[in-house]
Amino acid sequence: MTQNIPSADEIGDFYDLVGPALRDVWDDNCHFGYWLGDDDESSVEEATDRFTDILIDKLDIGEGHRLLDVGCGFGKPAMRIARTTGAAVVGVTISRHQVTEAIRRVEESGLSDQVSFQLENAMKMPFPDASFDAVLAFESIIHMDRAAALAEMARVLKPGGRLVITDMIERAPKGTEAKSVAELAFEVEVDPLPRAEDYHELLSGTDIEIEELLDVTEHTKYTPQRLGTQFSRIREEVESRYGDQADDLMKRAVAPLSGAIEIGYLVVVGRRAASTA
Repeated sequence: MTQNIPSADEIGDFYDLVGPALRDVWDDNCHFGYWLGDDDESSVEEATDRFTDILIDKLDIGEGHRLLDVGCGFGKPAMRIARTTGAAVVGVTISRHQVTEAIRRVEESGLSDQVSFQLENAMKMPFPDASFDAVLAFESIIHMDRAAALAEMARVLKPGGRLVITDMIERAPKGTEAKSVAELAFEVEVDPLPRAEDYHELLSGTDIEIEELLDVTEHTKYTPQRLGTQFSRIREEVESRYGDQADDLMKRAVAPLSGAIEIGYLVVVGRRAASTA
C-alpha cells in the first residue's frame, strides 16, 4: 500500500475539522492519557494532565528559560508548563482553529506575558538558530516527516538544551483482524509509525544525543478504549451539535484507534550537544 505523508495544509484542515468534536469527546489536552494501572479510575483530564507533568520533569527548565511547544493544540499543556516552571512558552500549530482558541484561552488565563501561540508550519519555523532552551513535541511528530522535523527542532534548540518528544510506535498486532500500520496512518493523517529503535537513525543527522527511550505503553494503552467510552456517553450530544457530520468526525477521530494494531507509545528524551567553541 502506497503511503503519502499528509501535507501541512491537510493536517491543518484535519484538526480544524475534528478538533472541536475531539475536545467535546475527550479533553482540551489533545493527547493520550497516562494511567497507573487497571484499577486507576482517574478522569481523562487527570490522566492527560499527569502525562504533561511527567514531561515537565524531563524538560529540565525553569524561570528564565524559553520553551518551544511544537504542535501546541489548544494550549493547555503550554499553560500548565508555564505555571509549573515559570518558563516562557511559545506554542506553534498548523491549525487555525487551534491557534485562535489557544490565544483566547491564554488571554483569559492572565498568562499572555509568559505564553504565546503562533500559526506556523513546524517543518519550517521562522525562529533563529539556537533560540530555545528546550523543545517539546507532545504527540505532534506523528503528522510529520520525522527526520526532517527533528532536524528543524534541533536547529532552534540551544546547545545543551533538552528535546522531549512523544510518539506512537509500531508494536505487535492484536490479532488477524487488526488494521495494519499503513492503514492506520492513512485514516488518521499520520506518517507511518516507527519502532522505538528507529529513533537512533532518525536523530543520527542531528547533534541530539538520546538520553532516554521510554516505552510507556502500559500506561497509555487505556486511551483508545476510554476514547470510545467517552464518545458513547455523549453520542447524542455530539450528534445534535454536528448533525450528519457527527459520524464522519468520529470515524476519523475515534474509530481508527480502537480498531487498530496495538499502538505503542514512546517518550524520547534527548539533549543537544554542548558547543565546543
